[in-house]
Amino acid sequence: MIALAAVLLLLMAGAGLLIGRRFLVVTVEGISMTPSLRPGDRLLARRTGRGTTIERDAVVVLRHDDGSGYYIKRVTSVAGDPVPDGIPAATPSVPPGTVVLRGDNVHASLDSRLWGCVPVGQIIAVTLRQLA
Repeated sequence: MIALAAVLLLLMAGAGLLIGRRFLVVTVEGISMTPSLRPGDRLLARRTGRGTTIERDAVVVLRHDDGSGYYIKRVTSVAGDPVPDGIPAATPSVPPGTVVLRGDNVHASLDSRLWGCVPVGQIIAVTLRQLA
């Protein structure tokens, strides 16, 4: 009986590790995504991997350059779309392997207006839903 309980605990711990590697819970900080998302909102996101398709209008998660936190932004343009006005780019269309990211609050967001087209590889997760 004790051995069965130990096995069940190990299985549950293993499942928890797998879920943690596949999903991420992020908390919105700042106002760059208002009115869609507010500070304190929690989001469930699926980590990206090989073959993940990033679609227009998806809300995605990127890690800060210094690793201190996350950016949460909306994909406004994908490869092949025209580069929107105000986005620095060397070509008239979004290059393959990149996307344009914007905050929903255009007056309070660090996004592709500063960064230009962002490599898809920098996106670490795609949000699935808001948590209660």
